[in-house]
Amino acid sequence: MTPTPAATRPTRRYLYWELVIVLALSLGKSGIYAIVNLAERYWRDIAGQTVTLNKAQADTQVFDLIYQLLGIFFALVPVALVIYLFAREGRSLLRESGVFGPRRAVLLDWLHGLAIFLIIGFGTLGVYHLSRALNLSPPVEYAAGTLYPHEVLVLILRAFENGILEELIVIAYLFLRAKDLGLIPALPTKLTALTTPTIWVLIATSLIRASYHLYQGIGAGIGNFLMGLLFGAYFLRRGRVAPLIIAHIIIDLVGFLGFRFFGPFLGLGT
Repeated sequence: MTPTPAATRPTRRYLYWELVIVLALSLGKSGIYAIVNLAERYWRDIAGQTVTLNKAQADTQVFDLIYQLLGIFFALVPVALVIYLFAREGRSLLRESGVFGPRRAVLLDWLHGLAIFLIIGFGTLGVYHLSRALNLSPPVEYAAGTLYPHEVLVLILRAFENGILEELIVIAYLFLRAKDLGLIPALPTKLTALTTPTIWVLIATSLIRASYHLYQGIGAGIGNFLMGLLFGAYFLRRGRVAPLIIAHIIIDLVGFLGFRFFGPFLGLGT
């Protein structure tokens, strides 16, 4: 792909507006709704409430499946948008963020992804139970009460949707655009050499990640903020988002399917 001439490269003002629009169409919008939802829950007294993820979308199996697949498809449209925006500049978001790589790098990505999953997975479970004990968060049910034959397939696709959408937008896209704006150095970089603007980018992206999980309660917000700091620091250090996508997908697969089949044993839900 032929690079776009320098004269037509996006200006700083253009990039800032682009960031606002992309977030308003995707996870930024979700964050605002989640904050309002949390405020409403506390307004109505959070005690006795339950948050259910991956609810059934229709009373009939066929239309539930159609609605679920449409939801997954349209949720991933912002990912296609940011890939397109980079392509217009003669760049590849996926290559620059480390989705692809040589065989050795891919193997290392999987090993790192599994390690991150273990760290985040146990940490998330601990934060959840602590927030429940302090009555800061309602019980979370990760799957709907109705078990349709296609539900397991939908839960798997939802896990992939979340991992791809969140890590390619909140990590890959936002960090690369921050680099284009001169807020962070070239990737990868030594964490000991982080500048103040880079630290603020790390905090801001973590707050965005926390915001769209707040509908699950304060505990989920805190846990995802810490997760964002870890994921952001990893990306700065290695410049590869693939391990984060892998870890996120496994976390959601274990959460969704684990709740469905082992929820009471893990102390999840009501």
